[in-house]
Amino acid sequence: LEIVSRTPGELFAGLDAGEFDLILTCLPVPDPGIEILEIHTARLDLAFPKGSPAARGAARLDGMRLLTMPEAFHPANHAWVKEALADHNIEWVICPEMSFEALIRYAVMLDIGTLTPDFSKSIPELTTALEMRELTEPNLVLRWALMRRRDHPKAAVQRLWKIAAELPERDALEE
Repeated sequence: LEIVSRTPGELFAGLDAGEFDLILTCLPVPDPGIEILEIHTARLDLAFPKGSPAARGAARLDGMRLLTMPEAFHPANHAWVKEALADHNIEWVICPEMSFEALIRYAVMLDIGTLTPDFSKSIPELTTALEMRELTEPNLVLRWALMRRRDHPKAAVQRLWKIAAELPERDALEE
């Protein structure tokens, strides 16, 4: 088992090219040939730099400036978020780098908010730099899944898939 960290777009491309047997990333899936096994859901929260004036207001999105990843990071997810928030008159600012660490660094540097999974509250480095606020509306949920090609022949991959599917509480990724 080799664990690598890549952008979702790179993970999907690697899965398609046969570089990876399994990937773990968030939905939606850009290709109907990918089989998914949902394992966790995470609410999207607003994150603001500590002391930011925006952090003192209600956790509403209307008219807000938000930092987001470039579309190439996860094109299908990018489209889903933009569509889900289309009615909120958001001014999107694109992060010049494609990593979660860069997103947080630029949010602090630019003093603007960003959306982050609720489990970010458990990362000490983030809670020292950011204030997390639960969105009042809309309720946005990321769904994380294990993914493989539908026609994957390797027995080890099939066995790992079966083990993951039989976990009693796949969504219980608490502390």
